[in-house]
Amino acid sequence: ARLFIRSALDGRWKDAKRLVVQDSLNIQDIETAQRMADRWDVNTQRGYREAQIRIHDTRKQGDSVSIITYSNTFKNQRDSIKVISIGGQWLVDLKYSFHRNNAAQQ
Repeated sequence: ARLFIRSALDGRWKDAKRLVVQDSLNIQDIETAQRMADRWDVNTQRGYREAQIRIHDTRKQGDSVSIITYSNTFKNQRDSIKVISIGGQWLVDLKYSFHRNNAAQQ
């Protein structure tokens, strides 16, 4: 999770993309996040690159799923990310972060 967050903060989207579950929705979400970040001004991009990651909580949900609550020192807003162990590799499932509110409303 930390490597994914750091890659995204640094704008290393190719690296971040390799760390997500490789399904169409996750790929679409990471590409959308990249397009949004590409529109940030230079100062905002620098702020994210220079930000530190703060891990606030880790909740294990069995042996292969964890929910990580984190923030960064630039945005200072808590968010959560889900990581899943697939074939011995921990990957980020962006559907948890980007689509959980939509699913709860339906």
